[in-house]
Formats: sequence, structure tokens, C-alpha cells
Amino acid sequence: TYFEKSLQYPIDPVMAGECHYWCGEAYSIAGKYDQAIDHYAAIILPSSGASAEIATLSRYGLGYAYYNAKQYERALFNFKEFTNRAPKNHAYLADGTLRLADCYYVSKAYPDALATYRKVLAMTSPDKDYAHLQSGIVLGIQSKYAEATSELAEVLKSPSSTYKEEALFRMAQLDFEQGKYGNAAASFTRVIDGSKTSAFLPYAYSKRAASYYNLKDYNKTAADYIYVIEHYTTHPAADGVLVSLQEALNLANRSGEFDKY
Repeated sequence: TYFEKSLQYPIDPVMAGECHYWCGEAYSIAGKYDQAIDHYAAIILPSSGASAEIATLSRYGLGYAYYNAKQYERALFNFKEFTNRAPKNHAYLADGTLRLADCYYVSKAYPDALATYRKVLAMTSPDKDYAHLQSGIVLGIQSKYAEATSELAEVLKSPSSTYKEEALFRMAQLDFEQGKYGNAAASFTRVIDGSKTSAFLPYAYSKRAASYYNLKDYNKTAADYIYVIEHYTTHPAADGVLVSLQEALNLANRSGEFDKY
């Protein structure tokens, strides 16, 4: 690239820093994360001479490059450096904070993840629905069910959110985990009725079947398991369903039907 050609003559260290940054951006967009990392890393060397602004941006770029390369510990370090250094009005601060929270989440550092998602919620960010969703997921993991449900309900209030189906599915899961099987079955039904193309449909049918089983409604249990077998045969949600179906049919006095499946 022209930027790399200019780096053959690094007369001005500030300009060289900008060239490294734009090379890093270009490689990162192309999915060539190792090359991107090399360029971003050159900016933060003590001998770099790059401007403070470019050095801060390079931390953000490094965070994303490592994140996309699934090197989450290194991504976390760089997003943390970025959020610590960036001015409060920085255009990328909210996004960098969100990705830092994701890194904590992937690392299973749930208290840090929750605290950081909540920082995003206090900022001006277009991704607050996602931050609410993730906060709900973390609180669910921590068995703080009322708070988790409250966070997920915030997602449902967002008219244009693309996370509504997942939020609804997660809310149903929370009811299931608490033994509220009637509520869970109703919420899984809302997921099923909400979209015929949702990625959560196979899981919703399978979990609704388990809810009906716990409610001792074995005919409805069998119906949902049969639907999973007939429509999602190779999907992970179908794993182990045959055994569950056999048990449900036995309990519904319909054991003779099992041979069809």
C-alpha cells in the first residue's frame, strides 16, 4: 500500500505513526489481524514518536484485532488501556467500553463484566439494548433472577432492537431455571409465535417441551419433541430428544407411536 511505501522513509515520526495506524486499519478490515497487530503495536513502542491521539486509537485498534482473533486476554488489556486513556468525549469510548465488558464476559469475570456493561448504560451509546441484554445474561448466571428479568425487559422496550427474540428467550429460560414452568412455557410460546425464522426456534420448542414435561402435560411434551425431530433433525437442539420423546409417550400411554421416529 501507499502507506507502507511511505514507511520506507519514516522522516517524520508523527506521520509514520499515522501511516502505521492506517495500515493497521486496512489490514484489520481485510481480516488480516496479525499484520494489523504489527502495525498498531509499532505505534505504542516507546521509540515511536506517534501523537498521543494516534497512540490512543492504536489501543482501540489492537483491542479489536485481538478480539477478532479470539485472543481475549490481550484484547481486554488493550481495551482497558484505551478506555483509561481516551478523553470522556472520545467518539469510540462507549464502544471500547462495551467491548471491554465483552472481554470480561468471555473471560467469565462476571462482576467486572456487569460493572462495565453498566458503565455503557450511563453513556451515550447506540448499543444500550445490547448492554441491557448482556447485563441480564450475567445477572442470570449469578442467579439474580429479578434483576436479570428487569434488564431483559428493557430490551423488549426498544422498538428497533435486534435482540428482542434473544431477550424473550432468555426471560423464558430464567423462569424455567426458577421452576416457573407455566410462565416458561408461555414465554417459549411467544418466541415460537414471534418469528418463523428465529434462530432460537429449535431451542424454544425443546425447552417448551421440557416445561410441559415438568407440568405433567405429556401430550404437549411429545408434540414439541416430535416437531423438533421432524423439523430440526440435525440441529444441536435435537440431541437426546428421542430418549425424552420415548419417556413422554410412555407417560402419555402412547408408547406404540415411538417406532415412527
